[in-house]
Amino acid sequence: SRARQAEVDDPRAAIDLYREVLAEDPDNAEALTYLGWLEIRTGAATGADDLVGQGEAHLARAIEVAPEYADAHCFTAIVRFRLREDPAGADAALSRCTAADPPQAVAGLLAGLQAEIDTALASAPSTAP
Repeated sequence: SRARQAEVDDPRAAIDLYREVLAEDPDNAEALTYLGWLEIRTGAATGADDLVGQGEAHLARAIEVAPEYADAHCFTAIVRFRLREDPAGADAALSRCTAADPPQAVAGLLAGLQAEIDTALASAPSTAP
């Protein structure tokens, strides 16, 4: 909980706190998810693609250890759509996020993201012969 509070004011401290949790409990889905999300946001803001990739690996690990944990799927959907320009991958991740019953606080954001993904999928060139 201290790491979540530190994310806004001191991201470096938050990263260190998440890593402390993972040193004690390497399969902690919440720490993996939020460390990954913080790394992705920090890497995207600073152009550090390696940090974005590291964050994606943490999200993937969170999904591996706790496939029912909605937050990891939700963040993966955002990354697939916003950073990787992969609406199909984002749509699949967002479907898993929704199926995992995410917190109500993000329901409006998810609906907006789904609308953007649907628009992108509808305007994507067809690959049919």
